[in-house]
Amino acid sequence: MNKTSTVLPSMKGQITLPPDIRRRYNISKDTPLVIKDNGKGRITITVNRLVAYDQDVAEFYDTEKSKGINFKKPIKTSSLLDIICNLDG
Repeated sequence: MNKTSTVLPSMKGQITLPPDIRRRYNISKDTPLVIKDNGKGRITITVNRLVAYDQDVAEFYDTEKSKGINFKKPIKTSSLLDIICNLDG
């Protein structure tokens, strides 16, 4: 479904995602979003999905060459597999 919404940045440059988009993608204050600028006037926002995401435990990175997760603390393999299974459905 392609939908276009027009929003205005606040004085701080912040924008508000429309409620229907937040509901559709289950976006909350703790949902990591990746913002990419193609340098030609197009910005894309991608919703990252990670069950039980905790900034003290993991951080996302997304560069031109690679993307992934750095774990700041050890995580059990079984926990990681459970997370992946939940994401895959």
